[in-house]
Amino acid sequence: MKLKNITAVCTSLVEHESTEGMSAQGISSLMDTWINLRFFENNSERNRGISVIKSRGMEHSNQIREYLITDHGIDIQDVYLGPSGGLLMGSSRAAREAKEKAEAVAQSKNVVRRKRELESKLKSLDAKIATLSSEFETEQEELNKLSSEDALRIEALAKERSEMARIRKADAS
Repeated sequence: MKLKNITAVCTSLVEHESTEGMSAQGISSLMDTWINLRFFENNSERNRGISVIKSRGMEHSNQIREYLITDHGIDIQDVYLGPSGGLLMGSSRAAREAKEKAEAVAQSKNVVRRKRELESKLKSLDAKIATLSSEFETEQEELNKLSSEDALRIEALAKERSEMARIRKADAS
């Protein structure tokens, strides 16, 4: 059929996984692509899974994916692994996704709150720096004024001594 460009779709109803192994030996060599549809029961819920057993000559995923039958056809879901690495489907998946979304929202709110706190602290530190800078400038001016006054006082004393020595007609030494 392949040589005549005919695509054949074959189905097999197998009740148990163990039976599949026996029938697989006989038909595996006839098929280029083998897709397995099966049910998974967990938490009193039945979900559908799809996997590619083999696809001759092409790469394919080896993961089981959940598929949904919707009003718009078959919708194959992305693989969703739980925290322990197991495949989550149906309500277990929805619950885990909701929990992760809530955690992400809480984390985002925490980041925003922490950012706001740090920005407030930075503003406070900036104000303290401005105050200290102003105090530093005031003290620097005071120090310069004292140094200038002291230099003037020393100069005045030196002039007074010089004037006194001149008045007393002191020896020039």
